[in-house]
Amino acid sequence: MADGTLCYYIAGVGVVFNPETHTQKFFQEHSDDVTCMGFHPNGELVVTGENGKRPKSYIWDSTTCKIVHCFSGNGI
Repeated sequence: MADGTLCYYIAGVGVVFNPETHTQKFFQEHSDDVTCMGFHPNGELVVTGENGKRPKSYIWDSTTCKIVHCFSGNGI
């Protein structure tokens, strides 16, 4: 990310790891396993998508781990 942190997902959680301080922050809004992750070129925004009958994708801020936007459903 722009601030030197690393982002990845495990199960249903987005993780922001700071390699300098060895600390982590967590994005925990998903209700099912995360299966994909993408990054905005600005180095701050992250998008994660989950499995499930009514899956959700979230755009969230990697600095605050707060939701910017949520997309839900799969057209059913």
